[in-house]
Amino acid sequence: FAYDDRWNWTVSAVAGATEVIADSRWFVIQSDPTNYDYPYEEPFDEIALGALPEDWTLIDYSGGWQAAENIGPYSLPYAATIYYNSTLAKDDWMITLPMYMEESTLYNVSFMLKAPGWDGTPEALALHVGDAPTVAAMTAGTTLYDNNALEVADWINVTVPFTPAADGVYYFGWHAYSVADVDYIAVDDVMIFIPEDVDLAATGISGDGGGFVGSPISTTITVTNLGTTGQSSYTVYVKDAADDSILDQFEETVELGSLDSRDHVLSWTPTVDGTISIYGEVVVTGDANLANNTTGTMDVVVFTATTVLAYVGDPATTWVSSAYPFDMYYEDFVAETIYLSSEMMMTSGTINALAYYNYFDAAHTRPVQIWMKNTDANDLAASWLDWTGYVPVFDGDLVGPAGFNEIIIPITPFTYTGGNLAIRTSRTWQGDWTSGKRWLITDNLNYTNRTRFYREDSEFVDHTAPVGGTTSNYVPNILFILDPATPITSIAAPEITISNVGSDVSVDWDLVPYAYSYEVYTSDDPYVFGTVPGYTVYTNNLTVTPGVDDVREFFKVTSATYRTDYRGSVANRPVLAAKEGKLRSADAPAVPKVRARLSK
Repeated sequence: FAYDDRWNWTVSAVAGATEVIADSRWFVIQSDPTNYDYPYEEPFDEIALGALPEDWTLIDYSGGWQAAENIGPYSLPYAATIYYNSTLAKDDWMITLPMYMEESTLYNVSFMLKAPGWDGTPEALALHVGDAPTVAAMTAGTTLYDNNALEVADWINVTVPFTPAADGVYYFGWHAYSVADVDYIAVDDVMIFIPEDVDLAATGISGDGGGFVGSPISTTITVTNLGTTGQSSYTVYVKDAADDSILDQFEETVELGSLDSRDHVLSWTPTVDGTISIYGEVVVTGDANLANNTTGTMDVVVFTATTVLAYVGDPATTWVSSAYPFDMYYEDFVAETIYLSSEMMMTSGTINALAYYNYFDAAHTRPVQIWMKNTDANDLAASWLDWTGYVPVFDGDLVGPAGFNEIIIPITPFTYTGGNLAIRTSRTWQGDWTSGKRWLITDNLNYTNRTRFYREDSEFVDHTAPVGGTTSNYVPNILFILDPATPITSIAAPEITISNVGSDVSVDWDLVPYAYSYEVYTSDDPYVFGTVPGYTVYTNNLTVTPGVDDVREFFKVTSATYRTDYRGSVANRPVLAAKEGKLRSADAPAVPKVRARLSK
């Protein structure tokens, strides 16, 4: 057989001297998949979800490489990804189509890489080149890249050189070989090219995802030297994508070696609020490849100078739930959560918007409702809150992109009065459901039973007067956006009393308004207390049993706020890129229900 050959065939039936010949049929051998032209680029964006490019080879052991959209691809919509397997170590290969290369010619192999690892355990990835798309050929060939300590939360560029020893066909293979139960490895925007003498590329943009009018915003632009010569004079820009205007620039004078990368931190100050799309650019004299001089765009949310942000939840949490704040897994649901005044940290304000944090396996849009009310209730252990006082603040489509996202929801302005705040959420019944839609949540064992939810496959859930349901110690991570607002800038110190209770010592104080916790220090000298508290408590009492050698002991109690930045910080939110992939689910059914259909 040869590429592009057409072969005809038929079948005949013979009975004695009689032969009957069927109509002829034909097939064509595939075209030669070998790549002869450079640069060769594969962004994994023109293929089907879950697939690999045509003529690439997949060697699957623990789950296999596939095009994925829920890990935050470097270029949309997909990146080549291998997920974790809870029991099998990764030992999976992704191998290119054949590449014809010439003897003694320098080629660069460049790709974007993200591999966050999990809980201190790194990922492992190697890149090999060989003369066939097999494991034997790959391992017998040359190793171009090998890193078994990958904990890369955001995209980085990897560029390695390869010079063939002879003319011929070569294959490049990415080998994931991490231990079991880590997380995912993602590769995007593969490029194989013959380098020029001068070729600087802007290969990354990161930094503050938000800020305030009149306050500096930090943006990092990564520059990679893809050329063969070092460069010691180039300019890096941050630009507004709307009109290409320069927001900041930096003149570099320190040489950047061939295939080296460098981060450049630039600072710019927004003058208007809203979402600003920015990008990075590098400019060097004599650049032979202008196509890679700019990064992709990055959206920065800019708030007014008087905006106050109240973020509630642990930004580092890895817990998610499909049950709240918005349940897509059952046909209908209702959920309710109480956020404490000590978490809000303000005496009054107008809530204009809020944000939840989703992790969806695929983009999904549903009509939902949100209600709010000020409340004196501290938890939902006994029952749902009475419907009286709830105000509708949102009734419309909730648009959830794939992967991890901060979803900002503008609402009808709500007057917050400085106490606890209750939020009830529901979804318009449509008679269908979908799986794989989860939300970032935070466990809180110090202030328990603050979420209650109920869900069922029917259209008869009463959103205003639900009955029963399940309580949870988790609360949805949320960002409240207020303007105007009166934040708490300081809180009072507790006034303590000390008494003997049998052989124990009881330390008591009145609850301090807006205090989230209390730090208790002990010392045998009333004038010298350490800087590290001996106890952190969430009530107004501590009982201590003295040691046998304790002659005397003095106590100091301080009150602590939920956040240290009273105005809130755009940085005190989840680093979304670090969370894409492996997560822990709470409040999920122990055994998934058998579903007759799937709505996507």
